[in-house]
Amino acid sequence: MIKPLSTTQNPPEVNGHDISPAPLTKALKTCRILLVEDNPLEARLFQRALTDAWARSRVQLKFEIVHAERLSRACQLLETHSIDIILLDATLPDATGPENIDLIRQATSNIPVILMTGLDDAAVVAEAIRRGAHDCLVKSRYDGVHIARTIGHAVERHQLESQIARQAGEINRHESNFQNIVAVARDGMVILNEDEAICFLNPMAEMLLGKSESELLAQQFDYTVNLDQSVEIDLVRNGQERTLEMSAVEIDWMGKPCRLITLRDVTEHKRLAKEKALLERRLLESQRLESLGIMASSIVHDFNNLLTAIMGSAGAARIEVPETSPLQEDLQEIENSCQRAADICKQMLAYSGSKSAAAVQPIDLNSLVRETSSLLQHSVSKRAAIDHKFVKDLPAVLGDQTQLRQIIMNLVINASEAIGKKNGAIRIATTQSNLTDDLLRKEGRGHPHLKAGQYVCLEVSDNGCGMPPEVMKKIFDPFFSTKNTGRGVGLCAVAQIVKQHNGLITVSSQPNQGTTFRLHLPCAGERKPSLPITAPAPVKAWKGHGTVLVVDDELGVRTAIARILKHLGFDTIVACDGRDGLAKFRAHMDTIDCVLMDLTMPQLDGKEACSEILKIKPKVPILLMSGFSAEEACQRFADTGISGFLQKPFDHAKLTKAFRSILEGRAESCAP
Repeated sequence: MIKPLSTTQNPPEVNGHDISPAPLTKALKTCRILLVEDNPLEARLFQRALTDAWARSRVQLKFEIVHAERLSRACQLLETHSIDIILLDATLPDATGPENIDLIRQATSNIPVILMTGLDDAAVVAEAIRRGAHDCLVKSRYDGVHIARTIGHAVERHQLESQIARQAGEINRHESNFQNIVAVARDGMVILNEDEAICFLNPMAEMLLGKSESELLAQQFDYTVNLDQSVEIDLVRNGQERTLEMSAVEIDWMGKPCRLITLRDVTEHKRLAKEKALLERRLLESQRLESLGIMASSIVHDFNNLLTAIMGSAGAARIEVPETSPLQEDLQEIENSCQRAADICKQMLAYSGSKSAAAVQPIDLNSLVRETSSLLQHSVSKRAAIDHKFVKDLPAVLGDQTQLRQIIMNLVINASEAIGKKNGAIRIATTQSNLTDDLLRKEGRGHPHLKAGQYVCLEVSDNGCGMPPEVMKKIFDPFFSTKNTGRGVGLCAVAQIVKQHNGLITVSSQPNQGTTFRLHLPCAGERKPSLPITAPAPVKAWKGHGTVLVVDDELGVRTAIARILKHLGFDTIVACDGRDGLAKFRAHMDTIDCVLMDLTMPQLDGKEACSEILKIKPKVPILLMSGFSAEEACQRFADTGISGFLQKPFDHAKLTKAFRSILEGRAESCAP
């Protein structure tokens, strides 16, 4: 039986008792009651009592009562009806006692149940509550007010329990999400209680600290981390040194004030930052050297022109002055000094990273060391004895004799100065060396061109004052020196020259234990070594004839060359740059027999001017002059028709030899 009940506007009171719990009236518009009672009379009395109790209520709430006489029927109705509360008789035809609650719970587990019993027995009530009933009504004692209040309280309790269950579910979901996030977090998390003991940590913290949760929980944290500060600690994990960054914040954990420590492995980050800083320093050094190289190249270009003019004038003067004149010796000294200055120019170019001045050829390192040592007799301290140890049948090295000689001189003089005023020894040795991949990884940083294999090694060692590690790190830096005075451009130039030769230089030293430099140079292969540079042999008298066009932007160079060519029997036409030279060649092409052209000039450079001249007169011999080495010049100007090349600065003998070669057809042109 389903009977709707309407309410009135009167307060929900009966005999002064409130029968409308607020949650019930707020949450429900209609309360559907399943009354399970096998006695029709008691069922009608129940409905009437409830109707009378609510008849005067002003709360807009309706009741619908569904009646079932058996438990089985009640279970069927639960499947087809939406029920808010069940009033269950303890004695039914198909079930009896508190066990009824178990049976009804099999049909529904979330609808509140009130057990109605005819026995006023506390034990029965307690058993019913234990089995899941929300309340009990004793039939002999209840009235409409009691029924309404009990129903309201049961529904209110059920709603509160449902709300708590929902909130607990939300909390569990949030906690599960938190646990999942913490479990996969890339940062370690450690929570410390007020006693600085660990009360929680995530898997990443276990890994970073190298201990398990069971080893760390309830233990004191080993590190001090202040709030809102980051600290770095170094520890060893699995035999490897690692760096952890730690920070701390205050949090509320399980209702108590705690401290959250976050841990992050910054080992790789610091390594990358260090590598980045190193690359930036190398880039800055490279840019600085590049700037210095541009400046050095410009200075060397101008200086070579001055040296060419001086050497040319001195050479011309030697021709004009009688051979018995005392001036011959002075003029020879001028030429020698110019040659030494030219060597310094090459060092400056080497320091700047340029290969322009390098005259690469196979070299017998043993012979070069012997010759250089003899030149150093007056430069080395009288208290320093030089000892040589040479390996026989040493393979030739591929390099520039002047630059390698300067390296030997620089290292030997440094060794002499390290010995100072005490007695000491300088040992110069040559040998073959095997550069392994391990050694290259250790010593060959910044030299990716190096390959493992056989090298020729030059070793210069002394028993002087030695160097501490902090000095050793800087000895190859630009402008670094431990001396008040120096020679040449120092060890920075040495390192640059070695790099240009595809070699490696290493140093080992300890304070008061001496220093050893080892220079590793690649072998020249099957190419035979040339002899060391010696003083040029006297040039036999040679005379030419014809007209030479001399093109150079330096007046002193043009004048000196024209003067020498005049002594050789040539007429000369001079031009101040490429454009002027091209114009004068067009004007005198029929009489010009040869062209001597500078490479670097304003207006029109030598390469472009030569190209235009060869278009006009393809067979005219052209001799190109520049500060470049002959090898590099031939690489740059191959297939251009240039007849020969003359490296600045040059003297009377070299100029004579060059003209004789191209005019007699023996020149080594720049053609491949």
